[in-house]
Amino acid sequence: MRDPEAALAAAKKSVALAREETPAFLDTLAAAYASVGQFDLAVQTAQKGCAIARKTGMESLAKDM
Repeated sequence: MRDPEAALAAAKKSVALAREETPAFLDTLAAAYASVGQFDLAVQTAQKGCAIARKTGMESLAKDM
């Protein structure tokens, strides 16, 4: 998306629907936060996604995050 605010809204909705348990969605949300300048939230979200990825055996995704 070229509209960072719309991308952020869509990413938030995806994460909410997945009950914040899908690392790939959290990765997307982290990127969306960064695109609107919310870097602290971007880092926190990426760290959460990385932790869930490692916990669920998605080590490759965790490394990419």
